[in-house]
Amino acid sequence: MDTRKTSLIVISYISIYLIWGSTYFFTKLAVADLSAAYIILVRYLTGTIILFVISFLRKEIFRFPGKREILSAVFIASFLMLGGNGLVTIGEIYVDSYIAALIISLVPFVIAFFNRVVFKINMSLYKTAGILIGVTGVGLILHNGQSIAESLSSPGILFIFAAVISWSFGTSAGHRLKVYPGIFMQVAMQMMVVTVVSALIILIGNVPASTVSEGVSVLSIASVLYLGVFGSLALVAYNYLLKDRKSTRL
Repeated sequence: MDTRKTSLIVISYISIYLIWGSTYFFTKLAVADLSAAYIILVRYLTGTIILFVISFLRKEIFRFPGKREILSAVFIASFLMLGGNGLVTIGEIYVDSYIAALIISLVPFVIAFFNRVVFKINMSLYKTAGILIGVTGVGLILHNGQSIAESLSSPGILFIFAAVISWSFGTSAGHRLKVYPGIFMQVAMQMMVVTVVSALIILIGNVPASTVSEGVSVLSIASVLYLGVFGSLALVAYNYLLKDRKSTRL
């Protein structure tokens, strides 16, 4: 593996750890008075615009996507962004961001399960130990003194666990998909799918923007914009690792 590729992989992992580690907190701030559908819409519309602009500046848009590349974008958007981040957003209406982050840290185990059952890929003992240490670390660092057992009784937990399953399956299967060559264009396509779906949900369901009578706060808007800008960059990093099977295979 060359030095440049190694550097990109390291930077991608750091981006995921630092940025995605904070998205659960900002999602919790956003759902305080903004509906989940609007959070998803604004988040991914912002990301779509930013990544399309970057794709244009980097001259990644050199041809129209092929049929398989479009289907791959729909698949990844459905399982990772809608099923993954979307369900987490709904779940955090009811549960603390700490609980959401703790449950999400189980994703590597579920990915390993799908890899083993569907694709016959085994996970080594040292990687299993590493994941256990990671989950324990998340619990110790983020624990806020509340009873985990009490939090697990919330109905929002079902959404979080469903998000884990959706995200994990999408990750496991995503390694085998043919995607658009340009990484920024690739993720922009995925985000555009989520933007369209969330807009349709809002229009068909006549979903209100605010969940409280006082309206949407500046803090909620700022939180969604943070998710749209920095969360998009983390998704680019994740998709880069997803494309490189050796860097994410469990």
